[in-house]
Amino acid sequence: MSKIIGVEDAKNSLKNCQDALQKHLDDVTADTAFEDNVLSDALKQRHEYFEWIRMKTKLIGIEKSFRLPCNALPNKISGYVYNYLYQDRKDVIDRHYKKDSNTGQFIICVKKNDVPIG
Repeated sequence: MSKIIGVEDAKNSLKNCQDALQKHLDDVTADTAFEDNVLSDALKQRHEYFEWIRMKTKLIGIEKSFRLPCNALPNKISGYVYNYLYQDRKDVIDRHYKKDSNTGQFIICVKKNDVPIG
């Protein structure tokens, strides 16, 4: 049974994302040991990263049926990672990957286009 994501879950994820982005900015602005040119470069890099995130989020928001590209699927998934997945993702892996008994890894055994990942 897959976990149903509610509004509070989404709000918590947003808060965690905001906290991580704020820390990313604070890491450079709180350190006064930076020389001006290094600080400027670091701030420029963060500014560009934040703009990239904003644009990607906007693109996903206007996309009618956003799906991850099939080439984003890994060819191999470790048993360790598998153990931490929600059951609905484990079911997808069980159907489309084969477990290697020697390594414990799950290896994709179908065309990536055939795997539902959206």
